[in-house]
Amino acid sequence: MECDNVQHSVFGRYASAYDVLYADKDYDVECSFLQDIFQLYGRGEIRRILDLGCGTGNHAVRLAERGYYVHGIDRSGEMLRIARIKAENSLVRNRLRFDQGNIQQISLGISFDAVICMFAVISYQTSDHALVSTFKTARNHLNNGGLFVADFWYGPAVLRQRPAKRVKEVTCEHETIVRYAHPVMDTKDNIVHVHYGFEKAYGAKKLEDYKERHSMRYFFKPEIEHFLSRTGLTMKRFCSFGDIHKDADDTTWNAMVIARKP
Repeated sequence: MECDNVQHSVFGRYASAYDVLYADKDYDVECSFLQDIFQLYGRGEIRRILDLGCGTGNHAVRLAERGYYVHGIDRSGEMLRIARIKAENSLVRNRLRFDQGNIQQISLGISFDAVICMFAVISYQTSDHALVSTFKTARNHLNNGGLFVADFWYGPAVLRQRPAKRVKEVTCEHETIVRYAHPVMDTKDNIVHVHYGFEKAYGAKKLEDYKERHSMRYFFKPEIEHFLSRTGLTMKRFCSFGDIHKDADDTTWNAMVIARKP
């Protein structure tokens, strides 16, 4: 996962708990959704994908297993360490590459058929400058006619539903992780500051207790379209995440944009 400069420390210790906490996330369904997008909106065959904010590689590995070449970029060294282990343990490691870098600034010198930003990576770009820089990175790494696909927190749903305090507890073998989430709304800047508390225990023995703050920006359709246009990308579809045929509305916490480089 990738974050704005002011949040450089997020996904530090969180990385070790990340896959356990999101074990219930259906990455296979999400990769099938991406394939549907590629088939509907792609110009020609899509084979090479750049995954910006790839995290621990859960989308990248599954896409590689479906025949794509995937190059993942993330700022978190610990996230990438886990992603590389997954790649080495897979049968498709020759179709995977993971590099550390800032998605607002990287220049790989190669281009791709599609660039993806999954699991609300875009929402971690909390300033206009960070968002525009990320969109420029996507555009600069796309072939002509290539697709940019990203999901993010959608403003109308965030304002209607309002983030609430939550507790999530998961157990993997004998290790238990409890995550406390305390969101604080900043409606002036369209940001939710999520204060996380983590407790890790092995049986009855407490292992860790730490805190992190993740600041997430929620967006509206006109501003996403505006910033895409500023960076030379054309919006092709704005929809509910997971359903390309459903328009995003105030029941849709996660929206998705599909854009193309002319």
